[in-house]
Amino acid sequence: MEDQPIEHRYYSRFIGPISREATYHWRAIMVLSLILLVGGIFAVSDPIYRTQGGKAVTLFFTILFGLAVLLTVMLRSFRKASTVLYPAVLAASLVPALAWLLKETISPLEGIYASIVLATAAGVNYSLVKKYIDERRKPATAMTSVFDSFSKLSKTVAGVYILETFTFLAIAAFTAEITGLLGIYVAAGLVAALMCTILVLPASLFLYEHTMSSRALTEKESKVLGYTRSFGAHKKHHPIVAGWLGIAVSEVETAVESLKAKGFLGSHFFAIDDPLVWFLLFGTYVLGALFSLTALPSAVSVWYDLGLAFLVTVGICLLSPQALQGIPKSLRRFLGVLIIGITLVLAVRTSVLLTEIIATLLVLGIISLYFGSSGAWLVGNVAVSIYFALIFLLGWLQFDTLSALPKLWTVGIGAVLFLMQMVMEEEAYITL
Repeated sequence: MEDQPIEHRYYSRFIGPISREATYHWRAIMVLSLILLVGGIFAVSDPIYRTQGGKAVTLFFTILFGLAVLLTVMLRSFRKASTVLYPAVLAASLVPALAWLLKETISPLEGIYASIVLATAAGVNYSLVKKYIDERRKPATAMTSVFDSFSKLSKTVAGVYILETFTFLAIAAFTAEITGLLGIYVAAGLVAALMCTILVLPASLFLYEHTMSSRALTEKESKVLGYTRSFGAHKKHHPIVAGWLGIAVSEVETAVESLKAKGFLGSHFFAIDDPLVWFLLFGTYVLGALFSLTALPSAVSVWYDLGLAFLVTVGICLLSPQALQGIPKSLRRFLGVLIIGITLVLAVRTSVLLTEIIATLLVLGIISLYFGSSGAWLVGNVAVSIYFALIFLLGWLQFDTLSALPKLWTVGIGAVLFLMQMVMEEEAYITL
């Protein structure tokens, strides 16, 4: 049924079929787009680009972070918001990557194009995702819902991008040279955004569906969940539950571990497959660096600080019950402890201050894991907020020292902002 074309006078012969075709090859599209995105990020972190377009970089990443928060509120889920934002960020990073490859410098004014493209693409993508969510509520497959939503809005999507592209090409033709270059960059970015909307956004939606389907409960897990919610998930209750269900105790234990990994027995923020964790890790570090020097740190220097913060976060995620199901719990914990140990050794060999920050991050992460599934979940949220406030400080220290900070209360403000993000995120501590 899903392969049959749907007759409707508003259905596109171009956007709808291509977007549906993109869902068939969503894994390949996501891998390729991730490679292009990394290339774009490395391009804007190039010293020449930072020197020429420091204020534009600041504007771009500030709008990126603000749009992510706004979309999270509008869609009530960062996972859904990331499907909107990821193709937009990809489109915005393609043109500076091309300019970097061609050895062209981008002035601050020309660099503003990224923010225009990002805002436009995010708005268009939001409309498509909202339409997709409405279509998904109907008795239809994900593939059909993608085709329906993209087909019904095809004229709007094409119209917005074509109108803006020709507008900025007209600016390029009838204004001064420096403004004209801005128009050319914006027009090129909008063309890239249109392709990302048609190809990458459907692939992102299918990745979202794939992730959500992996959290679906089996019949046995659903029955075990009913008993564990009433009597608890302690091992002493497993034989009783097994007797009631008429299954082996080992099957109950396996079901309980699976329920923990899926987040149904106490959700934890540090889930390795949650994009919000990695967005906050990267975003808060970059914001700290931007507010310190109004420029993005170089790609090489990032590895020293952000790399260690990334490793300790991976280690904490592996210690969390809400981790990869395909890996045995004992192996996950061993890998988590090993990665944390290596990270601490590297931090000690680097500097005392970095060691103190990494050790504090580890303590805050453990506090978050301990209180995440308890009645005092707010303590876990506060710990997470301070965790990312320290990442913000780490980005600031990329260029300055603690004595250069205006006041230490900037970290407190960061903690409050990130706490608000936790509260707004529907899927951070609420079971799916």
